[in-house]
Amino acid sequence: MKHTKWLTVALTAIALLFSAKASAQNARQILDQTAAILSSGGVQANFVVTNYKKQTAIGRSSGTFYSSGRRFKIVSASGNSWFDGKTLWSLMDGSDEAYVSTPTKKELQSLNPYAFVHLYKSGYTITSTNADYLGHASYEVKLKAQKQGMEINEVLITIDKATHLPHCVRFRPSGGEWVRVQVSGVKTGQKWNDNFFRFDGKAHSGVRVVDLR
Repeated sequence: MKHTKWLTVALTAIALLFSAKASAQNARQILDQTAAILSSGGVQANFVVTNYKKQTAIGRSSGTFYSSGRRFKIVSASGNSWFDGKTLWSLMDGSDEAYVSTPTKKELQSLNPYAFVHLYKSGYTITSTNADYLGHASYEVKLKAQKQGMEINEVLITIDKATHLPHCVRFRPSGGEWVRVQVSGVKTGQKWNDNFFRFDGKAHSGVRVVDLR
């Protein structure tokens, strides 16, 4: 009887182990498909960003973002941002100063909801479950940092099963609070030249560039 019980426990453990491996593999495959779509050309979408303190929303902003590879541009009522893959320009609405910086991964994640396209490929444990998002059959993919001290500790990505495009990205910086980015009106296959993702001083006469690097 003890042998039979031990064998049952062992077989159950093995089954769970293989199930966990399959779940991780499937979760990565889901992100691979989404990353392939988002990396195949330019993406334009509307967004709503909500910042939380514990479970209470403490701030919200919205606008349109444009993304191509690692580059992005954000246009919102509060201000605009340009990132050419290395340098970030930020211009707040009504300001006469544009700030230039080299952003961290955490800063990029807070600005670009599609930053996970590159983030998930190393340093994270990936799992997925089925989910419903506003009536859309979806996957919820969870990224958990494998080491302490990583700038982004946890990411939850809700991905539409039919289109493989994200509906919502939630992330929690190390030592920080959750941020939710809801995405809608996604257009793929867009094309822009390199200058589209750089601050144009001629188009913003009177604005002084402040280099923070």
